Amino acid sequence: MKIYTCLLLCCFLNGNISVAQNEYGLQFDGVNDFVDCGVPAGYVFDDLTMMCWVKTTAAPSSYQALVAKDGFTSDFSLLAHHTNIGDITFGGDGLGQLSGGVINDGIWHFVAGTRDGSTGKLKLYIDGILIDSTSGGTDPLSNSEHLHFGKYHPSNPHYYQGSLAEISIWD
Repeated sequence: MKIYTCLLLCCFLNGNISVAQNEYGLQFDGVNDFVDCGVPAGYVFDDLTMMCWVKTTAAPSSYQALVAKDGFTSDFSLLAHHTNIGDITFGGDGLGQLSGGVINDGIWHFVAGTRDGSTGKLKLYIDGILIDSTSGGTDPLSNSEHLHFGKYHPSNPHYYQGSLAEISIWD
C-alpha cells in the first residue's frame, strides 16, 4: 500500500491561498485558488482511498473540488456538490458516483471516499459514518491530468471555497 500525500513543498500554489490563524489548513476563496500537485509518477490505482478534513459554509452553484484528478477518462474526485447544496460527491468516469451528507455548516468534517478495485464497490464516509455505497467499474484509474486540491475540471475550472487539511490519497 502506498500513500500519496501531497506536501505543499512539492506543489504549486495558485491564487492567494492562506493558512487560517488557528485553523491549521489551507483556505480557498472559490475564485481562483488551488494547489497543483502535478502528475504523480507511476500512478495507476486499482484500490483507492481519498480523504481530507473539510470546513465550508459555501452553497456552491457548481461542483467544487476538494481533491480531483480530473480528465475525460479514468478520473476520480471528491467534490462539494451543488445539486444537493452542501453535500459531498465521490466518484469519476468509469467508477460510478455517490453523494450524500451535508458538510457546509462551518465546522470541520472528515470526509473519505473508498474504492475496491476488484469489485468496483464505492463507499463514502463523513465523520466516520458510512453515508452511501454503490458498485461501479473495475478498470484501473490512470490519466495524464494533474492532481488538484480546490480545483475541478481542467478546461472549465470550478474552484472550492472553504478550508482543507490533511489530504491523503492511498492505493
